[in-house]
Amino acid sequence: MELFHLRCFVSVAEELSFTRASERLHIATSAVSQRIRDLERHLGKPLFTRSSRHVEITETGAGLLPLARDVLARFDAIPASVGLSTLDRPTGTLGVTPDVSPADLRLFVAQFRRTWPDTELQIRPGLTREVLQDLVLGRCDAGLLSGSAFAPGLRYARLSSTPVVAVVPSGLGFDGRSVIDLCELACLPYVSLAHDCSPFGEHDIDDVLAQAGVLRRTTLDRVSAGNIVHLVSSGHAFAFVTVGGTRAKMFTDEPVTFVTVRGFDLSIPTCVAWTDEVATSGVRHQFHTVAGQLAGFCVS
Repeated sequence: MELFHLRCFVSVAEELSFTRASERLHIATSAVSQRIRDLERHLGKPLFTRSSRHVEITETGAGLLPLARDVLARFDAIPASVGLSTLDRPTGTLGVTPDVSPADLRLFVAQFRRTWPDTELQIRPGLTREVLQDLVLGRCDAGLLSGSAFAPGLRYARLSSTPVVAVVPSGLGFDGRSVIDLCELACLPYVSLAHDCSPFGEHDIDDVLAQAGVLRRTTLDRVSAGNIVHLVSSGHAFAFVTVGGTRAKMFTDEPVTFVTVRGFDLSIPTCVAWTDEVATSGVRHQFHTVAGQLAGFCVS
């Protein structure tokens, strides 16, 4: 039994709803249900009675509630009671790639700080290849990655998926349209970052584009990555961006159109990555625990 089991229990008891408790804790409803089942199995008695419309706390749950609240209050008061300063706190480093959405980053950070309030969290931005290298070399304790980039010796948990749309220049016949066929993009080169810099599964995209007759390419390295916006807005290429992502926002006020590509069901996952070897305690275990809370798997 961990403190987070008690946090889930108190949230469900106070909300009398697994859905509202999951929203309060910013994790999946299934993850809350799993923690309650774990706690009931550990105690040997049911804590709630559930129906399709109602959740009621049992006599055992009602007896546990003030005790759980007291334990959590005492734990949360530890830093202030011992005068713990930022300098005394353990520090964890989270590598973050550029196309991770601000919403996903805020969700992860909020969950980490809620679960491990005594640990200082540092954010280390970097390109995909840099974050992967930092993980392998131990310079980061965990990574928040956008896309299907993998490295040996790492494990991954998917937190969310974001759909991808095409961004095309204005004035080339796409204005005012919301959906196009992939083959219509054959009139333009596809511009992207080099494969080891990009969050997208570029090899998969290349195959799909080739099958549709979109054969022209412009590939940029990290030095000229900002030129994607210039090439597209000036009418010389098209690109793919995640809906609401950082790169999509770079096109604000540019003469471009965002269109959904019919039959092109690409979505970009946001994943947490960590090394194969996770200790049963320490900062890396803390990241692993938060990944489990958000992705809905049990941490042993």
